[in-house]
Amino acid sequence: MAKAALDFDKVDAAPIPSIEDSMTCVQSNAAALPIARPEERYLFHYRKGYCELFGALLTGTSSGFRAASGDFGEAIASWPPKMPSSPPAGLPALETIARLEQGRRADAFTDIVRDLTASINDGACPASPERPRPGSVGSHYARAISRKPRNTWRLCH
Repeated sequence: MAKAALDFDKVDAAPIPSIEDSMTCVQSNAAALPIARPEERYLFHYRKGYCELFGALLTGTSSGFRAASGDFGEAIASWPPKMPSSPPAGLPALETIARLEQGRRADAFTDIVRDLTASINDGACPASPERPRPGSVGSHYARAISRKPRNTWRLCH
């Protein structure tokens, strides 16, 4: 499980993560899921989805976006009920973004505006997101989607 965290940190810290690092992160977090305690699984689903999202951005494969969306959904579904707060609004936004990227057409998902609006209007989040690091993958991606994936997780934490 420590390897999964290290592999995730490597992808998260890289200005532009490599495909190899992204896939290693996906594999190590997938391997950690069956041995993780139920109350910890949300974190491994999130990390796996995050790495799948960046891998899909690098390769352009719709299956990577579909997998990321599924893992973000699993992170939400497996969020521990004993946590003091519900999942941050950025997590459903990442799920929606991955679905949108998978389809590559905004009109492919009729609920996309509603889903993103609900995430943005979540009362638990501050009005201003963190700024992306200049030159990071997220800062370039943010131009396209208005919010960097690594900061959407941290919006409410």
